[in-house]
Amino acid sequence: AFTNNSGSSLTLGGNLNFNADNSIFNNHSTVAITGDITANNTDDDDNQVINNSSAILSFTNMDGLPTGTGDGGFLTILNGGTINQSGTFLDIQNSTDTSNDINNLSGGIWNYSGTGHDTNLRLFANNGINDFNYTRNGAQNIITPVAGNGYSNISLETAGAKAALANFNVYGDWSRSGAASFTPAGFTVTLSGSRAQSVTAAGSETFAGLTIDNDFGVSPQITTNNDVTVTGVLTMTDGNVNLNGNSITLSNSTAGALLHSGGWMYGGSVARARPASTTIAVGSDHSLFPLGSAWDWRPFYAGQTNGTTAGTMTVTHT
Repeated sequence: AFTNNSGSSLTLGGNLNFNADNSIFNNHSTVAITGDITANNTDDDDNQVINNSSAILSFTNMDGLPTGTGDGGFLTILNGGTINQSGTFLDIQNSTDTSNDINNLSGGIWNYSGTGHDTNLRLFANNGINDFNYTRNGAQNIITPVAGNGYSNISLETAGAKAALANFNVYGDWSRSGAASFTPAGFTVTLSGSRAQSVTAAGSETFAGLTIDNDFGVSPQITTNNDVTVTGVLTMTDGNVNLNGNSITLSNSTAGALLHSGGWMYGGSVARARPASTTIAVGSDHSLFPLGSAWDWRPFYAGQTNGTTAGTMTVTHT
């Protein structure tokens, strides 16, 4: 094991290369690696990089097999400090071994500028409250965390489209700033925290699918700081949303555009696209505007006959 003690700054020219099993690089201060963190070969396993609270670690890629392509050695990172990663994740072993995981721990900040990562990557980013920031100046793929895990706070920053590759959960705050854009690509983001959450985006935010499933004991569970559009399906399972003077628009006019079993929205307006030549029964989710006040559920239902033309209806509770 190697330990970089508190108060000691270290610069490594080239790669940090693990050429054995069960080795630990333990950082308590500042380490700048000009190259990559690598496992030398496929049989160099169970190696760890530990970046402790208040420590700063910078590197380019994490590469399990730097001499070729394919499955590399088991290599895990445990981050409780700040990581500045200018590259991506390469040659990751297709394994559920815990020594092959990437962990952003409570208090951790991970500034990630890479893209094109190995899809075998196992990311755990909901270990307590932490930040995972997409900071590439250009297009970037959003890493899909391991099923059952997700992101704590996620931030999409700088210019370029940040693209979802699958459905994923967010247990903390959603933030998009600067010239960054979000490409939902037909996937669903689930806001599923047990603490208050917020959605903050430059201009407005568009989700393909959005699920509200927050069980925090104090209302509002979620606050929006901008307009939100859902082009696919909005699923409301648990939790109230303070629209905070903004609107939420369901641009999908089909019967399944809203699935509601709990929670409501207040402090703004709900707009729904209305289909032409379609009968909508009052009392159905297709007719529902899930509104209320800060304290009370006050749903509004609008049905229609099949002779109606297409359009949009907006409802605000006052």
